Amino acid sequence: MLTGESSSQRYDAVLRISEDLCACCEPEELAKTLADEIGNFVHFDHLYLVVRKENSKEIAHLVWGRGPIPLPDLPMEEMPVWYAIDEL
Repeated sequence: MLTGESSSQRYDAVLRISEDLCACCEPEELAKTLADEIGNFVHFDHLYLVVRKENSKEIAHLVWGRGPIPLPDLPMEEMPVWYAIDEL
């Protein structure tokens, strides 16, 4: 958030983002909405959302919210990002 914003402005922004995210029905829509909302406060080039199947390490959805980056042709478990995902 921007430093000059009041507590009520930050609260309003969080509430608006929460409402926008709750309205999303598909992972692709959720990732794009999240990227758009966060982009109002923070500059970033890439955002992707990983949804795993319940009680499983299997990935149900891997979607880009902004600017996909090229990934090597490796199984997800062999990529460095897997360590972050695996800890969830």
